[in-house]
Amino acid sequence: MNTILRSTAAATLLAALLSPSAGATEHLRVATYNVLGVDPGSSSYASLVDILTRLDADVVLLQEIGTAGGSTLSQFQANSQVAELAADTGYAHNAVSFLSGTLSGGLRVGVLSRYPILETISHDAFSLSGSFGSNDMTRDILQTTLDVPDIDVPVACFTLHLKASGGEINEFRRAVELRRLEQAVGGFCAQNPDGFAFVGGDFNWDVGNFSAEVFGQNDYLSFKANGLPSSYTLGPDITFPLIYNPPATMSALQGCTQGMVFADATWEDSTTQTGTFQSGSRLDYMFSEGPQVGRLQPLIDEVYRSASDDGIDAAPAGQYLPKFGAGPLPSSASGSASDHFPLVATYRLESSNGGRLGFQTAGQYALAPFAGYEGQAVLGSTDFAFSVSQARPNSPAFLMIGGFQFPPISLATLLPDFFGNPLAFLYVPLDAFQVVLSTDSRGEARLPSGLPNNPALLGGPPIYSQWVVLDPAASGGFATTSDAYFLQL
Repeated sequence: MNTILRSTAAATLLAALLSPSAGATEHLRVATYNVLGVDPGSSSYASLVDILTRLDADVVLLQEIGTAGGSTLSQFQANSQVAELAADTGYAHNAVSFLSGTLSGGLRVGVLSRYPILETISHDAFSLSGSFGSNDMTRDILQTTLDVPDIDVPVACFTLHLKASGGEINEFRRAVELRRLEQAVGGFCAQNPDGFAFVGGDFNWDVGNFSAEVFGQNDYLSFKANGLPSSYTLGPDITFPLIYNPPATMSALQGCTQGMVFADATWEDSTTQTGTFQSGSRLDYMFSEGPQVGRLQPLIDEVYRSASDDGIDAAPAGQYLPKFGAGPLPSSASGSASDHFPLVATYRLESSNGGRLGFQTAGQYALAPFAGYEGQAVLGSTDFAFSVSQARPNSPAFLMIGGFQFPPISLATLLPDFFGNPLAFLYVPLDAFQVVLSTDSRGEARLPSGLPNNPALLGGPPIYSQWVVLDPAASGGFATTSDAYFLQL
């Protein structure tokens, strides 16, 4: 295959390969984890710290903050526990839900975040229904709005823990709580129509094993007389019929710009094992805005089990999430930490300017690198930097920067098969400005450069960048290529 697109094909290929506008790229790794209590000093706590360090997520959504024995914690105690967990795992920011109602059993939800938390809202039935006396939620839904670097819109994470156990009464309660989730997400998106919304938590239903139900007013009255807690009071805004069908409800849940989809995560090296509970049930989920070209793209996900963690992407290729921290953990770590497994998903977020050309080639873990930039793409910016992410960790990375061209003569045209990879394309010629760097332990690299305060650059030719990362796992056994990223000032 000829790996260089010739100048004669430039006009037609340019229109076909350019994506809609994109912008500064930020990879966001989000985890959701029912931790079965946070007990500093215990063996379960030590395993919890090890697992969170190993996963190295940017944001962790926590459920069942309390003690493993089920003791009720004061707000001060819960805040102190989570603050200690944040300090022990390297998170600069954290938040814990309030205990607004009387139905929670004393358990709260919370968040650990690398990024500043702009706003924290603990949604309860009263605040969402607008009616005093409403008490129809088991636990508050915690909304944390984050300031993610280089993303020019708010990013909100909604953490929830729906009512547990089977039976119609509990299904009725979960159906109500899903209505409340719709209200919470809808409220954020109404105020931030260009924002990003993520939902994660313990939903206490299994997408592969549940029965849909339809509840009417008479069902509610029967439940009130036969099993609902005496303090349970349905908000007047909840209308009937009330449908309990979590997959359909979540599939219809509208994010800020698009419907939400769930991360269909599996255990490491498996395409079929999806259980997030020790018994094998799938109870924990992560939802995001659906894939949007130039906005948000789900990349990789995994249900983490220490028994599967060997640090190797075994077959089938790509059923693996790169991990960090101290090497593979003991197989017993997951069972020691909690009765749930954490679910981890990585996303690519982009803001509002720039664009992409072409495609990447895959290497280690069957992942392909993305070109992009960090900082502010404005004249005089001192924090602007060219960047690459999702590449092979700790590897030499070759950056090409220049004006876009399909050169009739270039060093690139002398390579009939670029580094032995028949799928590799060079969109920026090798004889453009070149820099050799190295990716870090997360498979990322950046070249700080700043942007001159020169008005002549406005409206001028785009700046194009593309990366080549040495990677023996690439199809040619040598290197992967990123897509090309162009920036128009």
